[in-house]
Amino acid sequence: MSLSAVVQEHVTLKRAGRTLKGLCPFHGEKTPSFHVDEQKGFFHCFGCQVGGDVYKFVMLKDALTFPEAVRALAERAGIEVPASRERTPQDDLRDRLLAINEAAQVAFAEALLSPSGEAARRYLEQRGISREAIEAFGLGWAPDSWDYLAKRLEGRFRERELTAAGVVSPRRSGQGVYDRFRARVTFPIRALSGKVVAFGGRLIVPDEQQPKYLNSPETPVYEKGRHLYALERARGEISRQGEAIVVEGYLDALSLHAHGVTNAVAVLGTALTPVQARLLRRYAERVVLNFDADAAGRKAARRSLDVLLPEGLEVKVLELPAGDDPDDHVRREGSEGYLRAVQAASTFFDFLIRRVQEEQDLSAPTGRVRALESLLPWVLRVEDRVLRSELSDAAADALRLPRALVQDEVRRKIRRQPSRAAEAVRRPLLNATRAERTLAAWLVADQSVRETFQTLVDESSLSELVRPELFGSLLEEPAESFDLARALDRIEDEEQRSLLSRCAVDPELEPVVRDGLEERVRSLVEEIGLSPKRRAARRKAEVEREFAAALARGDQDAAAALNAELQEFARQLHG
Repeated sequence: MSLSAVVQEHVTLKRAGRTLKGLCPFHGEKTPSFHVDEQKGFFHCFGCQVGGDVYKFVMLKDALTFPEAVRALAERAGIEVPASRERTPQDDLRDRLLAINEAAQVAFAEALLSPSGEAARRYLEQRGISREAIEAFGLGWAPDSWDYLAKRLEGRFRERELTAAGVVSPRRSGQGVYDRFRARVTFPIRALSGKVVAFGGRLIVPDEQQPKYLNSPETPVYEKGRHLYALERARGEISRQGEAIVVEGYLDALSLHAHGVTNAVAVLGTALTPVQARLLRRYAERVVLNFDADAAGRKAARRSLDVLLPEGLEVKVLELPAGDDPDDHVRREGSEGYLRAVQAASTFFDFLIRRVQEEQDLSAPTGRVRALESLLPWVLRVEDRVLRSELSDAAADALRLPRALVQDEVRRKIRRQPSRAAEAVRRPLLNATRAERTLAAWLVADQSVRETFQTLVDESSLSELVRPELFGSLLEEPAESFDLARALDRIEDEEQRSLLSRCAVDPELEPVVRDGLEERVRSLVEEIGLSPKRRAARRKAEVEREFAAALARGDQDAAAALNAELQEFARQLHG
């Protein structure tokens, strides 16, 4: 399938010169900055700086590996994909673990419908979970048995494979295994592809000797910080609404879905991670955090702000009445009542203000100072000057401080904060010269430019450049069979990769000029510091410094040798 066809399943594209343009699906924006070049089969977002070919788009949109993206596109096109490389033992192990998880899910689902699952069915019914929701989410029951699952899978899988999948544990004696999940309702955890990668289990009868929730350990197919429960089902609705509701528990997310709130996902027994935040950003512009209404839940919400805000997400915090969790609230108030609470959720800054009001004695000057010091770092993270001013005023009003004082303090801290300027210098899209961007764009677009470039530049000179990987990747590509995706794969530095991606689709860069092409390419090469004369000039300056140092220390032999080298440079530069 073509890139534009795949992209338009998620983005409305409109013609803008030689590219198609739309709102980026990977970050929230109101002004379109996402470009697709149909001819090159390439996309780039000028806002969040991601770009690539159709495989990269699918990888980012669906959180897939490259082989998974290839297979997904091939399946949609009805094409059988041959293996691109020899399988490794790790590939075989991953396939076996996924097969074990699928078989375990079937076994648990069957157990839920059996006589042994009667208490579990009654428990789920009492929690308002319908039969349809049970089937849709693949809920199951792990019987109160040491070997129910082990026996069900016996003969199909080895004990060491079952242990590696995390569905059984080895006995202390070292002989045999026992079921990890016992007497628990099971919740399959799925990757975005829909494959079961792990399980969560919940006791239905309290037991002081056992944790209420038990999760799969991390395995070769499961890292808990890289998944969100129910995202594979929720992502469509999240994209439509532009908003994700993030809760703490499986049952919270499941109950919301069962009541029609289908843009809810749950974290997996850990604090929200940067990887999970990036997953959410692919589908959402806003995130509503709805954690438990206790100290632990408030702490988790505050930690989550640290990873969500840097992704450019608008974040709200929904604090339900004390003792309520999302499951309780939606069952009591229904979906309409719950959604009203979502609409009334606090901004992240109002949430933080309430926390400092609880934690500090605002009747004392020292308490107000400490509260302000707690809030200011969050104000300084905001780059929009209008919003930053509004947050400063909100902090001043809440802490009963003069607005002008707080505004002055914010400006003072910004002036003393070097990170913004340093970060701007590091960003290649702001720091790259027009010559670099033009040359990179021409090299991507035209075989004649590539042939000329390769006659003018050698690999040994690349180390002297600010962005050696970028032009090195282009130099390695055969001029006659250039592959942009392959060139990008060679670049490890994310910023240089982003720069090349942008250059490939940037509509503002001048097109390849046919008249005097070789001379124009030579001029661009010289501008970015790759011409032989420029390299000779730089080396000459180094030799001059070494020559002066040799004279100063009285080393006549070294000075004579360096002087001879200087004479050679003079001939090169003026020859």
